[in-house]
Amino acid sequence: MPTETRPQVRGGAPVPRLDRLKASAIRLFSERGYEGAHISEIARTAGVRKSSVYAHCRSKDELFLALVRETAELELETVRDRLDEGGILSGLKAYLEELPVRMREDPPMLSFLLRSLYTPPPELKAVVLLVCDRLFGRAKALFAMCLADGGVPPHGIRRAVEACSAVVDGLHVACMYCPQNLQIRMESSWTMLESYINSF
Repeated sequence: MPTETRPQVRGGAPVPRLDRLKASAIRLFSERGYEGAHISEIARTAGVRKSSVYAHCRSKDELFLALVRETAELELETVRDRLDEGGILSGLKAYLEELPVRMREDPPMLSFLLRSLYTPPPELKAVVLLVCDRLFGRAKALFAMCLADGGVPPHGIRRAVEACSAVVDGLHVACMYCPQNLQIRMESSWTMLESYINSF
């Protein structure tokens, strides 16, 4: 599937059919999970025929996995952009502070991605975990480069990378399961992480 996920209106033109389909699928998978989202309803809410869905993918599995891979790539781009803009501390903090707002976006790409990675459908778990491992592996490589650029000595980079990953992982989980505690968890975990990185 093409990489563009967010539906757009250009000069009043209709939103492209595939963009509407992907937005509809992301929304329903995010709200209802894999089992609760049905191809017929994805098509209906996108304003297309069910046959149009199968023109782009052979099954719900294929659609779901394509969207998991695509949103994972977009998430990695977001992490890379923030780190490029601000380095390890300012960039990572900017990424984390955006999480609550991004969880409410429409279509809810971050919500869909986190739900898919942390609670994958059992029949697709092995494939989703490979996507998850690749995403976090590549994110850790970005953290390592930024930490080195920020002056963290080689002997401290591995531990600092794991500390960054633990904070990101913990706040991702908080976004899903306890959003009411997200702000205080973010503040406390960030204070510890910042102190740790600055100790090198």
